[in-house]
Amino acid sequence: MIEKSRLLSFDFVSPRGRVLQGNCRQIVAPSVDGEIGILYDHEPVLTGLKAGQIRISNVQNSNDEKSKEQEIVKVNVTGGFLSVDSNEVIIVVDLAEIVSN
Repeated sequence: MIEKSRLLSFDFVSPRGRVLQGNCRQIVAPSVDGEIGILYDHEPVLTGLKAGQIRISNVQNSNDEKSKEQEIVKVNVTGGFLSVDSNEVIIVVDLAEIVSN
């Protein structure tokens, strides 16, 4: 189990609703300027996302009543935005498909 105080809080949404929400150790996403990795205490950033795959590591999914930790969740996206501020990550995408969890 990862120390709770060193986790990112994330909310991942699309026009169809919430894709995922919870806590994680790392997020890697396909930004328009190249791949971006987000860890705890990352500087604030707002970036556009291009089509590709977002990888979320050590997920503690708050949508799951058992709060089971998952090693990595991969989600294919068609584009959108990613915002980081104060260890909170918001991902808004046009279309998302979870390919592994």
